[in-house]
Amino acid sequence: MKRFLLTFLACLLAIMVTILVPIGMIAAKSGQQPKIKSNSWLLLNLGGALPEYPATATLPPPIGGQEASLTGVLEALEKGQADKRIKGVLLHVGMLDAGWATREEIRNALRRFRASGKPAYAWSEYYGPSDYLLASACDSIFLLPTGGMHWTGFGGRVPFVKRALEKLAIKPDIHKIERYKTAAELVLREDMSAESREEATRLLDGFYGRFLNTVAAERRITREEAEAAMQKAELTPGEALEAKLVDGLEYWQTIEDRLKGKDEKLRTVTLDRYESVKRGSVHLEGRKKIAVVHAIGMIGGRQSGTNPLLGRTMGSDSVVGDLRRAMEDDDVAAVIFRIDSNGGESVTSDLIGHAVERVKGEKPIVVSMVDVAASGGYSIAYRGTTILADTTTITGSIGSISGKMNMRGLYEKLGITFDGASIGPNALFWSALDDWTDEQRALHARNHWASYNQWIADIARARGLTPAQVDSAGRGRVWTGPEAIDRKLIDGLGDFSVALARAKDLAEIKADQKVTIVHYPKRKGLIETLTSGGVPDAIGLLLDRWAASRIASLTGLQGRETTWQVADPMWE
Repeated sequence: MKRFLLTFLACLLAIMVTILVPIGMIAAKSGQQPKIKSNSWLLLNLGGALPEYPATATLPPPIGGQEASLTGVLEALEKGQADKRIKGVLLHVGMLDAGWATREEIRNALRRFRASGKPAYAWSEYYGPSDYLLASACDSIFLLPTGGMHWTGFGGRVPFVKRALEKLAIKPDIHKIERYKTAAELVLREDMSAESREEATRLLDGFYGRFLNTVAAERRITREEAEAAMQKAELTPGEALEAKLVDGLEYWQTIEDRLKGKDEKLRTVTLDRYESVKRGSVHLEGRKKIAVVHAIGMIGGRQSGTNPLLGRTMGSDSVVGDLRRAMEDDDVAAVIFRIDSNGGESVTSDLIGHAVERVKGEKPIVVSMVDVAASGGYSIAYRGTTILADTTTITGSIGSISGKMNMRGLYEKLGITFDGASIGPNALFWSALDDWTDEQRALHARNHWASYNQWIADIARARGLTPAQVDSAGRGRVWTGPEAIDRKLIDGLGDFSVALARAKDLAEIKADQKVTIVHYPKRKGLIETLTSGGVPDAIGLLLDRWAASRIASLTGLQGRETTWQVADPMWE
C-alpha cells in the first residue's frame, strides 16, 4: 500500500510539472508589454458579463486571458486617447450583460475618446435597445445586412414563490422595514404590491425616457420617431436604415477592407491584449497616487469570493483590509471607493462602512457608485467624504428584511423527524422547525425597528440631515442618481472620471496633473495563484473557463444574439 501511494504521488507530481512548466512560461511571456503597431484600431468586443472589476485570480492567454471588466474598458479607452499608435475604436457589442450605469460610463468614455479627434465605429449582427445605447455613442453604426434589430419598449417579470413554498410546506416568517422593501414579496406574495409596482413603473419610466432622449439626440431624429419604430418590435436591416438608426449595412470584412488603407490587413488590438499596456507607457502616470478600492457583489461573511448561487461576494475582512492598505500607504493621496452591490448582511456592511469612516479621518475617500449601491451597498457608502453616482445608478433602499423559514412541514413530507432538549427562555427562538409565538414575533420586530432607527440616525449624522429626513427617503425606497441628490443621500452625479477629478481636488492635486492609479484588491497572476491559493484554485479557474464556454455552446448562446429583456436588478 505504501509503495502504491508513493508511486501515485510521483505520477501526480510529474503530471503537475508537465502541465505547470509550460503554463509558467506562457505566464512569464504574457507579463511582457505587447508590441502595438502604428495605425492600430482598438477592438472592443463586448458581450456577456462585464463586472466592474475582474476577479483577482487570472489566467494568461491562450488559457484564459484577462477577464473583461468595466475598469478594463474605461482604462483602455483612456489609454487609447493618449496612445499615438491607436487610430480609433471598433465596437462590436452583443448580448452584453451589464446594468444601465455601466453602459452610461462606457458611453461617456467613448465620447471622450472621440473628443480627442479619433473615430469610433460600432458594428453588430443584431442590436437590442441596451446594446444599441452603447453603439449610439460612436461616430457611425453599422449592421450586418442579414442581421436585424430588436426595438421594443422596456419591461420585465419577477417571480413569486409563495405557492411553491406552500406546496413544500415551508412557512416564511418575515419582518420587513418597510412597505417598499419589496424583495420580501418573493416569498410573501403571489403578485406585485402597489408599492412595488409604483417603484418599478417610476424607474422604468425614467430609464425609458432617458433612452429615447439619448437616441434622438445622438441620431438626430425626434423622440417620437424613435418610439414609433418600436411598433414593429423587430426591424429588418432595411427598416433600421430607413429609420436612421444605423448608417450602413455592412459585413465585417467590408469594414476591415475600408479601414485598412494601404496596409495588407487591418491592424487591430483586442481589449484583452491592450489591457497589458501600462498607463505609464502612454504618459498617463504621475508621482502622486490615487487608490481605487473595488467593492462588488453580495455583502456577507469575512472573505470576498464567488458563490455558485449569488455570484461575486464581498467580505468584511477582504474589503476592510484593502481600505486599510490604501489608508496606510503614505504615497496614496486619496481613495476612490467603487461600489456595485445590491446589499447583504447588515453587520458586514457596517464593518466596511466603519472602515470607510476611518479612511475619511486620514485622507479623502470619494465614493463612486456604479449600477447599484443599495441597502447594504448604501450602508458602506454614506460615511465617505463625497458620494457620486451615475444618472442611472440605483441607490437607497434604506430598510431591512429579517426573519426565518419554518421547514418542519417539508421535513415531515420527506419522513425526517427531530427531537431534542432545551433550557432557558427562547432557547429555540431561531429554530427552523418552529413558528414564532406572537410574543416572540413582537420581540423580533422591536429589535428590527431599533436597528433601523439606529441606522437612519447614523446616516443623518454622517449626511447632515435629521432622522426624519432620512426616514422619509428610507423604508425600502430606491432612487436613481438625480432622485438621490434631491434627498441629499448623495452629493453629485458623475462617472469614474468625475470621481477621479474630485479625488484630485480634495487631495489638492492640480486638475491637469497626472496621477498613478493603484487598484485594490490586487490581481493575482497564475504563478501567484498557484503559490498562494494552491493548485486547486488554478484548476478551479480552468474549470470555470471551460464550464462557461461549454454552457454557452450547449444553450446556443455562443456567437448569437437573443431577444433583449430588462435584466437590471431594479425591482427591489
